[in-house]
Amino acid sequence: MKSIAVLGFLALLLLDSPSRAQDRQAARVVLESTKSATIAPRVSFPQTRFRLTKKRPRGLKAPALTADARYAVVKSGARSITLGFDAPGGAFALGLLYTGRRPVTGRARTDQAEGTMMVDFRDVAAGGTRIDVRLFYKGLELREAILQPAYHRRGKVALAGAVRELILVDANGNGRYNDPADRWIALRAGARRSGSLRGPAAALLSEPQIPFRDDGRAFHVEKVAPDGSAATLVLAPATKSLKEVLARRYAEVRRAHFRRFRREAAVFATKHDLTGPRVKKPAGWLRLTLNEAKRRAKEARKPLLVFYFAETNVASYRYDYYTFPDKEVDALLRRFVLVKIDTEKDPEASYGRSGARLLPALIPYDKDGDKLEFKLMHRRPNGDVDNLVEPESMVSGWQRPQEFSVNLKRIVIASR
Repeated sequence: MKSIAVLGFLALLLLDSPSRAQDRQAARVVLESTKSATIAPRVSFPQTRFRLTKKRPRGLKAPALTADARYAVVKSGARSITLGFDAPGGAFALGLLYTGRRPVTGRARTDQAEGTMMVDFRDVAAGGTRIDVRLFYKGLELREAILQPAYHRRGKVALAGAVRELILVDANGNGRYNDPADRWIALRAGARRSGSLRGPAAALLSEPQIPFRDDGRAFHVEKVAPDGSAATLVLAPATKSLKEVLARRYAEVRRAHFRRFRREAAVFATKHDLTGPRVKKPAGWLRLTLNEAKRRAKEARKPLLVFYFAETNVASYRYDYYTFPDKEVDALLRRFVLVKIDTEKDPEASYGRSGARLLPALIPYDKDGDKLEFKLMHRRPNGDVDNLVEPESMVSGWQRPQEFSVNLKRIVIASR
C-alpha cells in the first residue's frame, strides 16, 4: 500500500510539473552603458545640485558663447564635469547645454500648479559618464539646477511573448549595479520612460515590479553583475506582496513630496484662487477596471469620466483636495459615471495604452465607450490661455476648478 501511495504521489508531481514550469520564465539580458555597444561601462555621478555663474571655466571646450551664457564645474570627489549653458536669442526654453564642442538641445515643460518651467537635457556625454541635467525656472529666473546620472545600463530581451527593455540604475552613483539601494525596471520596447528612473517608480533589486499579473506573477531581476553588464529577467510568482512593495514606495514618496504638499496647503488655496463655494460631500468615484467602467456607463446610458492616478502622485491629491469639492465642478461631475483607476493596481494596465503623457489624467468616453473629442482649455503659468483639441482627448496634470469646470462643460456638450 505504501508503494502505491508513493507512486500516486509521483504521478501527481509529473502531472503538475508542466504548469509549474510555466509559472517561471527567465532570460539573460546583456546590458550596455550607452546607446553604443562599443563604449565600456562608465562610473556614474551621484545626484548633485549646482549653481550656474557667468564666469567661464578654463576646462570648457565649447566655442564662444553669448554674453548671457552661464557655466558650472560640478565636482564629486576627484571627478568633475564642466558645463556651459546658453540661450541664443533669449530662447531659454530650448536652451543649449555644452559639455564639449557640440551642444545638446533642451526639452522644456511647464508645471501649472507650481508656476514653474523645467528644461531637461537627457543622456548627455560628459566627463567619462552620461548625465541628465534639469534646470528649474520661476518666470524668467533660473532657480535651481540638478545633475544626475542617466539611466545607464539597458538591454532588450524577448520574454513572455514581448520584447522588454531592462534598465538598471546605479542609484547611489558608486559605479556598482547590485547594491540593495539600486533600482531596476522592465518596460515594453518603445514604451515612454519617465525621468531618470531613480525614484520610487523603479523597483529595488529585491522587489518584483508592479503591477502584478492576474495570475500573481511579476517581473524580477536576478544575477545582476556588479558592473551592470548583465542580469537575468524573470517572470515568476511575486516574491513580495503588492502591499509590501507599495508601502515602501508610498513611504518614499511621502518623504520626498508630501511634506511639501502639507507645507504648501496653507497658502495654496489663496495662491490659486481656490476660494469658491465647496460641497460637504463630493461625488463618489467607483474603483473599476476600464472594461468594467465602460460596461457600467453603457448600462447607465451616461458618459464616462476615467481618472487615472497613483497614490505616489502629489497632483492626484490636489484634485481631491482642491478641485473635485468645488461646487460647480461637483455638479458637472454628477452627469458622468465616475471611475478612478490606480495605475499601480490595474490588472488591465490600461493607462499604458491610453496615450496620456503624465499623471493624473482624465479621459472622457461617450456612453458607448468611445473617446470624446473636445476643445481643451489650458492655462499657462504666465496666464495665457490655449484652446486646442487634444490628440488623445484628455486632461493631463492638475487643473484649478475654474479651468476644469470649463473643460467639463465642453465634454458634456461633446457627449450629446
